[in-house]
Amino acid sequence: MSLHHKQLVVCALIIFAITACNTNDEPSPDLSNSIFYDGNEYYLESGVLLHKGLSEKECYKIDLTLVSPGLTIHAVDGELAGMSGFGHSMHFKLFAASNDKLPLGVYRFDINQTQDTNTFDYGSILLNYTPETGIGTELSFSSGSIEVSANNPKYELTINCITNEGKTLTAYYSGFLSDYF
Repeated sequence: MSLHHKQLVVCALIIFAITACNTNDEPSPDLSNSIFYDGNEYYLESGVLLHKGLSEKECYKIDLTLVSPGLTIHAVDGELAGMSGFGHSMHFKLFAASNDKLPLGVYRFDINQTQDTNTFDYGSILLNYTPETGIGTELSFSSGSIEVSANNPKYELTINCITNEGKTLTAYYSGFLSDYF
């Protein structure tokens, strides 16, 4: 065997060894769909929009909920009926110009709760949460923004908030949101 052939065989064996060393056969979660808080990463899997009709200011109230793997949102006869499991969730009360879907734009936290379009007046995260017992850590937001940069049919959300404790939370979600009216 010539030196050139030996080098090709060695290269092939190295490539085989590198690619064969991955023993993790489980699919990895979508790393882009995550919450980053206090040095930890929490994955997001799905979400819902609950359309609640007109606000006092003649814009539309829409509740946004995002959940991690492990939490299941239940619906009965087209109505939200609760959540079960164990995991993490985020919840926001938004005010939008349209009710058919969450419109594109930046929604800013409104501490004065004016219910103006493109604001949210409540936001929180539940960590290590079990809905059946209500046990978990809840953190509310004191400022922040949610950018909706896509909504047809998949949504793209970028969230930047500050908790009441003064800590930064960022999140990103790209995927479908189930609508409930």
